[in-house]
Amino acid sequence: MIKVFISCILLSLVLLAGCSNVDKDHVKPPKDLFSDEKDHYSLLIIRGKNTDEIDLFDWKNKNNIRNVDGFTAVQETSLKKAEKEFEYLELEELPTFVAFDTKGIAFQTNNKEKLINFLQSKVPGSWNH
Repeated sequence: MIKVFISCILLSLVLLAGCSNVDKDHVKPPKDLFSDEKDHYSLLIIRGKNTDEIDLFDWKNKNNIRNVDGFTAVQETSLKKAEKEFEYLELEELPTFVAFDTKGIAFQTNNKEKLINFLQSKVPGSWNH
């Protein structure tokens, strides 16, 4: 009888511990961050307190980016606060650049040049005419 009681308590503790952790695989980004069009991306930029602002129009023109149709920029005071607000992302540092396609996260990086290379590489061949 005591073994059954102890087994039940241990099982309950395991279940409670499992429920208390946030499973990032089940936390989904909001759909309003997704792109509305195929072959296009919507950007989320999470800036740190010392990160410069980006003028999207100038940035797109300067880097020949034609496949971005949405843009959200957020400034966070700390990585810890950003991790709480954007729990669906694996944040390592700020700034973080995230490109969303019509289905979800397509690309994430902390390097602006890598973001530019990704976006430039995803332009459909038919757009080059």
